[in-house]
Amino acid sequence: MNLRFQNAVGGLEKPSEIRQTKKDIARILTILRERELSKLKVR
Repeated sequence: MNLRFQNAVGGLEKPSEIRQTKKDIARILTILRERELSKLKVR
């Protein structure tokens, strides 16, 4: 959200940083989901 605000105000040096951050978040959520599913399979 902070990146979006900076982008709207024009203070963001690299607009591609928003896209990269979204990808990082998606990557983290995917790993967490995989771990969650692997725990369910073990039981």
